[in-house]
Amino acid sequence: MLSQCKEFIGIGNQPRGGLVILGLLVLMGISSPLSGQDQHENFDLVGRLIDKGNGQPLLGASVGLSGSDWSSITDQNGFFVIPGAFVGWKADRKGGFSLTASRLGYETLIWEGDLSRNDDGLTIEISPEAEILEGIAEIRKSLKSRRVGSGTDVQAYDRTDLVTAREATVLRFLTNRVRVPQRQRPVVFVDEVQVMGGIDYLDGIDPIDLELMEIFQSGRHVRIYTTDFLRHASESGFQPGALFR
Repeated sequence: MLSQCKEFIGIGNQPRGGLVILGLLVLMGISSPLSGQDQHENFDLVGRLIDKGNGQPLLGASVGLSGSDWSSITDQNGFFVIPGAFVGWKADRKGGFSLTASRLGYETLIWEGDLSRNDDGLTIEISPEAEILEGIAEIRKSLKSRRVGSGTDVQAYDRTDLVTAREATVLRFLTNRVRVPQRQRPVVFVDEVQVMGGIDYLDGIDPIDLELMEIFQSGRHVRIYTTDFLRHASESGFQPGALFR
């Protein structure tokens, strides 16, 4: 599906509510025109998300239908697909669409509008938050320095690795990359806090919910970092502590 998206990206410009709409959503499988009515006809909602500052596609951003459980994560080219949506969905059910786009280090934006069967494709630009991005860059730099100075073997996986992973859980992601010790249970930290469940705790986490994963000592020591943690840490001047206490 994502390979088909490139054929539908529009080139027009239509600013609205902080978003620059360069095209409109691809509507597939619709048999009649839309007029803002709730017709409940299924289709695949397709679009693209880019950085308003530099025009680059955003990987790992979340785009969802507001007020619903339908959402998608953008791929390397910024494309997203929300399959099985239906005409007329909106949080207030009055017709049209309400989309929420968010990414760490960027303003969360909401686009609302009506769509028709003749619309070609949607590209949304979201604005970077410079201070937060700078703060996150400093945190990543500090964490990298700690890894380098750890004196042990270490593997690090960033947002790109985690979002594009095929595994459904962080535990599976881990065990597919290192041979986890059986006799010595790994120590697991989530957002710099040790969790009691250890490695089993990772079985309930999806890789797309993380920004960074560090594996030390051949799987004996694991640290993961969530999007919310890095967002708050970038604002509070977080400094990583000692690895092994």
